[in-house]
Amino acid sequence: VMSLYVKLGMVEDALNQYQFLASHLQDTQRINPSPETVALYEMIQSTTGASRPRRKSKQ
Repeated sequence: VMSLYVKLGMVEDALNQYQFLASHLQDTQRINPSPETVALYEMIQSTTGASRPRRKSKQ
């Protein structure tokens, strides 16, 4: 979904999707997004100049 949002030029929606996913995984299963998902999120941030803090792990 994040990649699709980026392809459609909806970068903010892609970043919001990551935040939703990270929160949902942490709240429901106490896990973090996969390393691949985190890497995609960081790539989107770095290529768009977006500045948004990553959700910290509660471990």
